[in-house]
Amino acid sequence: MTTHTITANHSLAVDSPEDLHADPSLRTVWESLVHLGNPLNGAFLGPSPFETHAKVSPHEGNKVVMIRDGDGKVIGVCPVVHWKLEMPFQVRRRIFGKLKLEAATVLSGELLLPHDPELFRLLFEGLLREMSWCDCIYFNSIPADCDTTRFIYGKEGRTGRYFVYPRRLQPREWIYLELEESFERFLQGKHKRTRNTWKRRVKKLRELGGGVLECDRIENEDQVDAFYEAAYSVAEKSWQFRNLGRALEETALYRESLRDLARQGCLRAYLLRCGETPCAFVIGLQDNDVLQFEQTAYSGDFAIQSPGTVLYYMLMEDVYRHRRPKFLNPTRR
Repeated sequence: MTTHTITANHSLAVDSPEDLHADPSLRTVWESLVHLGNPLNGAFLGPSPFETHAKVSPHEGNKVVMIRDGDGKVIGVCPVVHWKLEMPFQVRRRIFGKLKLEAATVLSGELLLPHDPELFRLLFEGLLREMSWCDCIYFNSIPADCDTTRFIYGKEGRTGRYFVYPRRLQPREWIYLELEESFERFLQGKHKRTRNTWKRRVKKLRELGGGVLECDRIENEDQVDAFYEAAYSVAEKSWQFRNLGRALEETALYRESLRDLARQGCLRAYLLRCGETPCAFVIGLQDNDVLQFEQTAYSGDFAIQSPGTVLYYMLMEDVYRHRRPKFLNPTRR
């Protein structure tokens, strides 16, 4: 850990993943500040996603930056991970080139700080000073209505010390589900035609499997290897991965990442089997009352039976019955 005095009343501490592991109190303090973030970001606000990333993608840039007051109390936290970023130069739909950057990515999606523009300024300047290896500070997704966004796009964030891109805030819809009291209430909120379509597709897929259609929940480490093998066989036959053009190891379907999330109690994945054959899966992580789906795929061999829709219908019943979260984010940030 390195600590720097930044004002008469504040200091900046930069902790490594090893520091976090060696001193459990740092983790506890971090968890106590999660309430400063947007509840919909809950799955990424705590230490678990950072610790998992640091283990599966070790880099000197994986750090936890904390601001302490004059009494040494931690009042703000910002988890940063190394990320290779490509920024396209694009006019309408035509891409003229890409700029490759080494990005210090704020994993939590926003800075966990009290409402004080001066603290935001100090933390940004501290990040740029301490992360000498990075080309930029990057937010993969940031709530449009939060203190971090207001600072970046307000007058405080346009002092000329750094360049903000995009220059203007470009909001997009955040699709999420706030869970009802029960699965039955959830179904009642859907149109009758939608409910009938779901049931009809479940019936047809079950018939195809000789009467066997199972939706397995995966959340323990001893389930990971079997899930990985089954999900990998689905992914290889899915359009999602053919179109993405990425190695499976670069996605959420990474064995070591799944194991680590399971050890921390954050893994929540589902596998749909038609008979003995895996046909669809979803990988999610659950923390701070939020279930975030990170990756989903279905086998092209079952495309006509809509296994993705069937999986969603069947897993939603389990989501309501077991460890029901407050929010469900069905798409990646």
